[in-house]
Amino acid sequence: MPANDVMIYGEVTEEGDISSVTLELLNVGGMLARSSGGKLAAVLMGNGIAAAAEEVACLGVDKVYTLESPLLKDFLADLWVDALEKLCMEVDPYILVMGHTETAIDVAPRLAFRLN
Repeated sequence: MPANDVMIYGEVTEEGDISSVTLELLNVGGMLARSSGGKLAAVLMGNGIAAAAEEVACLGVDKVYTLESPLLKDFLADLWVDALEKLCMEVDPYILVMGHTETAIDVAPRLAFRLN
């Protein structure tokens, strides 16, 4: 990703829907991307998230990354942090925005430490 691109960490409900926090993050991320002259990306994690990813793609996101695997069906912090770390190292977003959710509260500090 170019130096001014923004990525949001979106969450999918157990029913396979986009969480309300994700919708809020798309709005905030879009504002940040526009103000920095960058693009907006989203990352979704889990299993069976293709429909949610398609929905996010229709909401003004320039790129949707899906980390999809049966191993990611249930939240396991270490596994999720590993997957997000690899993606962040690969795409190098300028800003990664995460909501104030149980999952993000567990993942964000670990990921920040690893990414320095």
